[in-house]
Amino acid sequence: MNFGQRLRRWLRSLEPRVLEQFERPGLIWAKPWLDGHDLFSFNRNPLAKGIAIGLFCGLIPGPLQIIGALFVCTFFRGNIIAAAVATFYTNPFTIVPLYALAFEIGALIMPGSQSLPPWNNDVSTFAARPVIARARRMRLRRAAH
Repeated sequence: MNFGQRLRRWLRSLEPRVLEQFERPGLIWAKPWLDGHDLFSFNRNPLAKGIAIGLFCGLIPGPLQIIGALFVCTFFRGNIIAAAVATFYTNPFTIVPLYALAFEIGALIMPGSQSLPPWNNDVSTFAARPVIARARRMRLRRAAH
């Protein structure tokens, strides 16, 4: 059994466990509605919708990303779990490891040797250096007038 088959089997085993959480007294009212809308279904179509919704809702500022993804998933019948996980690409705590991982994958694909530049909290290491220098010059000109 390859990795894709094991992942698919694991995802499908999650669905009944998630749905049994709706047997609790406070959530039993929502179970019939959630069952009929594929919100926790790990099939191709709801997963694709959930990831697309999560990536879109990741652009919402602040802590409203996952909440927005939940509401949009209920409207478009996307997978809520996939949407919530997909919003993490803009989370300030996960963005640095994601970019480091993307750099490493790119280094594997690109020929030659690449390495991440050292981080020393210096603005001059960024591509924004010319923009910052121009802003300083403009501020000095305004102060001179």
